[in-house]
Amino acid sequence: MAQVRRVTPSLARTDRRPPPGLVIFTPRHYSLAWARAPLPAVRRPWSPTAEEELDCLSSLAFDTGAWELEGSRLVTRPTLASTLALNGGRASWRWRVHADTLWLTQDEAVSAAGDEDPSSVLAQTSLMLLRAE
Repeated sequence: MAQVRRVTPSLARTDRRPPPGLVIFTPRHYSLAWARAPLPAVRRPWSPTAEEELDCLSSLAFDTGAWELEGSRLVTRPTLASTLALNGGRASWRWRVHADTLWLTQDEAVSAAGDEDPSSVLAQTSLMLLRAE
């Protein structure tokens, strides 16, 4: 059964109005997209400047691929990701579910070449996802 979840405020964040986002899980695959920050305004949305387009794309995070459970970890294996090093790599998440809420905390990201993201040790990505269907 597929599940659709929307990004909701994390309990650890002071901003209770998160930017938009959506995560879709099927039995073997996932798609994850959210805005890391509010999208910047552009003067002409249908023909943004290169700088406006770069600012907008830098505000977005997405990846899609396969997922599986390995022990107590949810492991994603992106085939396409906005973080270039993650394409073909993997990310490991701690997870827990309560009622209609899924909490994911990414604490490891490894490139296809096997290089670990040094920032994953310093700053973990946490998502609080509310079931949307």
